[in-house]
Amino acid sequence: MRTWTTQDGLPHGSVNHITQDQQGYIWIASWRGPVRFNGRFFEVIGKDAQLPDVGTLFITNDPHTKNLVATGARGGISYFNGESWQPKPPVANRVDFALFDTAGRSWFATLDAGVTLEDADGNRQQFTTADGLPINAVIHIMQDSHGRIWLGTTEGAVLYNEESNRFEPIAGVTDGNVFGIIETTDGRILLSSDKQIFVSDARRIDFSPWPVTYPSTITELHEDNQQQVWIGTHEDGLTRFDDEPPQMTDTSKGLPNNHILSLFSDRENNLWVGTHGGLVQFRKALLHTHTKADGLGFSYVRTVIELPDKSILAGGLGGLSVIDGEASEPYATSVPVHRQSILSLMMTADNTLYVGTFTNGIYVLRDEQLVAHYDETSGFPGYDVRKIIHASDNKIYAATLQGLMVADRHTDGTLSNPRYYTVADGLPDEIIYTVHEDRNQQIWIGSMHGISRLDRETDRIIPVDTRSFTDAQIIFGIQEDNTHVWFATDRGILAWEHARKRWDTLNSLHGLPFDTFFDVAIDQQGNLWLGSPSGLIYAPRNQVEAIFAQALNTIDYQYFTESQGLAGAQLNPGGPSVYRAGDGSIWLATAKGVGHFKPSDLRTLYPVPPPVVISDVLVDGNRLFEGQQIDPFTNRIRFNYAGLGYQHPEGISYRARLNGYDKEWIDRQDRLDVEYTDLPPGHYSLEVQAAYPGSGWSDSATFSFTKTPALYQRPLVWLIIGLLILAGIFAAVRWRLRALSRTRNHLETLVEEQTRTLSKLANQDSLTGLANRRAFDWRLHQSVEQQEHAPQPMALVIMDLDHFKQVNDLYLHTTGDQVLKRIADEISHSARDSDLLARWGGEEFALLLSGDSAASAEQICERLRKNITETDFSDLAPDLAITASFGLAFYQQHETAANFVRRADKALYAAKHAGRNRVKIAPAS
Repeated sequence: MRTWTTQDGLPHGSVNHITQDQQGYIWIASWRGPVRFNGRFFEVIGKDAQLPDVGTLFITNDPHTKNLVATGARGGISYFNGESWQPKPPVANRVDFALFDTAGRSWFATLDAGVTLEDADGNRQQFTTADGLPINAVIHIMQDSHGRIWLGTTEGAVLYNEESNRFEPIAGVTDGNVFGIIETTDGRILLSSDKQIFVSDARRIDFSPWPVTYPSTITELHEDNQQQVWIGTHEDGLTRFDDEPPQMTDTSKGLPNNHILSLFSDRENNLWVGTHGGLVQFRKALLHTHTKADGLGFSYVRTVIELPDKSILAGGLGGLSVIDGEASEPYATSVPVHRQSILSLMMTADNTLYVGTFTNGIYVLRDEQLVAHYDETSGFPGYDVRKIIHASDNKIYAATLQGLMVADRHTDGTLSNPRYYTVADGLPDEIIYTVHEDRNQQIWIGSMHGISRLDRETDRIIPVDTRSFTDAQIIFGIQEDNTHVWFATDRGILAWEHARKRWDTLNSLHGLPFDTFFDVAIDQQGNLWLGSPSGLIYAPRNQVEAIFAQALNTIDYQYFTESQGLAGAQLNPGGPSVYRAGDGSIWLATAKGVGHFKPSDLRTLYPVPPPVVISDVLVDGNRLFEGQQIDPFTNRIRFNYAGLGYQHPEGISYRARLNGYDKEWIDRQDRLDVEYTDLPPGHYSLEVQAAYPGSGWSDSATFSFTKTPALYQRPLVWLIIGLLILAGIFAAVRWRLRALSRTRNHLETLVEEQTRTLSKLANQDSLTGLANRRAFDWRLHQSVEQQEHAPQPMALVIMDLDHFKQVNDLYLHTTGDQVLKRIADEISHSARDSDLLARWGGEEFALLLSGDSAASAEQICERLRKNITETDFSDLAPDLAITASFGLAFYQQHETAANFVRRADKALYAAKHAGRNRVKIAPAS
C-alpha cells in the first residue's frame, strides 16, 4: 500500500474520483480541479484551462470520442482532447456522476435536479421525481451488459424503462443511499443501500440481501481486474466482498482517512482508493514486510534465520517472533529471552538455538525451552553478541565487544568455559562485529578496525592488510559462496577469491549509490543482495564478475526501498540481517519489521515495460507542438516525458535519442526530462523509451520538429561571405607583411627577457626559492678568490634535517616538501641580505656568511637550530617535530673552496655522530 497526501504534492486531500486516460495517465477529480498524475508528480489543471468549475467531482473517459470528461460542483462539464479543455453547456446543478452508454448518449447525475440525458446531437432531457425518481438527489449511474440503465439515489435505486421513458422502482431493495451498483464478471448485479448489499442475477431482476452487514454506509462498489469485489464505506475504510465478517482496512492499517470516495483498477492491476485524506494505491510489490501490526511483536529487527520447519525466526528489540506464512507470533515466551534485545541467531544441526543479546550474553534454547544462559555472572563477560557460529571443530565462536569468544560445545548444547581472543592475541581491536568459518575451515574475523584470521594450528590471530586496495575499516558482515568470501564493510564490498587468492572490491567507484553495507546474501543464481542503512541493493553476479575482471566500469544495480513494499528502508546490522532461506527467498531485518521476497519475482513483477509519453516540449520556456518549426535563434529546447507505469514509478529507467543529433541512445536513468542547447539547423525527431527494472524497453514515444537556418546559415549568404573573405585576405596579407616586421622586433625583446628568466631558474631551487647547489658553488668559489685580494671573516654552514627520511615515509613526500619550505623560510628570516643561502640538496642547506655574520656564525647557528626545534608543524601532521644538525667552518687564509666545504661537512658529520640537533665547529687545519 502506498499513500499520497498533500504533503506529497497532492493538491487537495479529497480524491473525489479516479480514472485512467487513453495514454495511461491517472486522473483525479479534486476540489482544486482535475489532476493528472504520472506516478511521480501531480499536475493540477486549474483556472488557466478556463474550466467552468474548478471544483471537480467526477472524471471519466467518453468511450465514443476518446475524450476525458470532468464534471463539477456548479454543473460544469468539460472535455479534454489531449491538448486542450473545451467546456460544454452546464447542467442545472452539481454533477456527481456521468455515464456514456452504448447508444452514444450521455447521462449526468445531479444532487438536486435529478438526472440529465443528452443524446448524440446535444439535445437534453431532464428526469426528476415526476419521471419516477424517488428523489432528485442522484448519486450513481450504471449500464449493465443488457443495456439497462440503473440509477442510485439517496432514497433507493430505480431502473430506466426505454419504452415508457420513465424510471421504475426495484423490488427487494431498501430505500437507502445507493452509492454503488455494479455488474460483476460472473453475471451478478451488486447494489448497495446504506450498510447492506443486495445481489441479483443480471439476467433477471430478483434481488436478495447479502448475509453480511457492513459497519457504516457503503460509498463504493468496485470489481478489480482479478474479479475481486471491493467495498468502500463512509466511516470504516475498505474491505473485500465475501460472506465472512468484514475485515476492514482503515486508518489503523495505513489509510489516510476512513471515508472512501472512489475505487479504480488501472491497466497494471493496481487498485486505487480515493479518500477524504489522500490517494492510496494497493499493488503487487516485490517486497513484503511483516510488521508489529501483523503480530510480529516488535518493529526494530536485528536478525533473521530459518527454522527446521521452514518458518522464519526474527530477533530484535523486543525478543523473538516466528513468522509462518503471513502469521507471526512470539517465540519462546516462557524464557526470559523474549524480553531481551536480540542481535544474533544461530541454529545447529541438532536444533539447538543460540541467541546473542545486546546486554545479557548468550541464551541456549531447545524446543523453545531454556538450556543455558551465559553472561558475565557465569564467566562469559562479553556483551553485544553480534554473530554466533558453530565451527567444524565443534566450538562456538561469538563476536562480542570484548573480543572473539570461543568455547567448546557439549552434546546437550551447553558450553565450556570460554576463551577470549583480544588485542593481546593480535586482534587490531576488541570490538568484533562478525565471525565466519569458510569452506577451508579458516576463521575470518571482522572488527571495527579491519579483517583478521585465526590460525587454529598456531592459535594466533593474523591481521589481514587491506590498505593497498581499500580504506575499509568496519567489517559488519561476512558470507560465502562457492568461489568467494564476501565482506560487507563501511567502504563497500570486499571479495576474497579462494582459487586465485586475490582481493576485489565493489563500491561507489563502480556506480553503487553508497558505500556502507551491513550484510550480504547470495541468491540461487549467485546474484548479490546488499543490505544497507538506506535500503537493499541488487547486484547482478555477471556484472560483479565483469567489474572484478576490469571488463566493466559501472554496475547496473537495482535499489529497493519503501516504494517496492518495504515498510522501512533502514536495514540493521545483525547476525545475520540479510538471509537467504532454503526456498531461495531473501529475508531482511529492518527498523520497521521483517521484509522478504523471492528474487525470481523480479522476472514476473514487471512483465511488460510501461508506456512512455512526451508530455510537453518547451522552447526557451514556450510550448512547442508536434511538427512545428523553431526559429534559428532558439537557445534551449526541453522535452518532458514520463513512463506511465504505476507498479514502481521510481524504478523506471529512461533513454532518449535525438535523431539528427545523437548517434547513440543517451541513458537518462530516472530523469523525466532531457534538454538540448544550440542545435544546428535541421530536422529532428526525439525518441524516448522506458523500462521497469529487469524488463525490456518500451516502444518509443516520438516528437518531430525542424529548426530553420538563420540568414547567415544559408548557402547564398556563404558564397557572398566567401568572396568578401577573399578580398579581405588580399588586404590582410599586405597588412600582415608590415606587421611581421614589428612582430620580429617584439619577439627579439621577448627572447632576451626569457633568456634572463631561464638563467634565473637555472640557479634557483624550484621548491624553496633559495639558490641551488650550482649557484652556491659558483658564489663560494668567487668569495674564496676575493679573499686573496680583500680578506674578511667568512664562515660556511652546512645544515642537515635529522631523520628526515622518516618524515617522507610516514607522512608522504607532500608533507616533507611543506617542511622543507618552512625550514627555508626560517633560514631566510635568520640571515642578512648579504648572506648566501642555498638548498644544498635533499634535506641539506648551506649558508655562506661574511663580515659580521661570520663573526657571529656560531650564535646564528644556535638560534636557527632552536627556532627549527620550536617550529609548530602540527597543521601538517600530529606530533610532527623537526630538528637539525649544523657543521660550521671558518675560512682559513689560502684555503681552497673544496677544503673549506670538506671541513664544514666533517663538522656536520661530527654533529650527527654526537647525537644530532647540535652545532659542531670544524677545527683549524
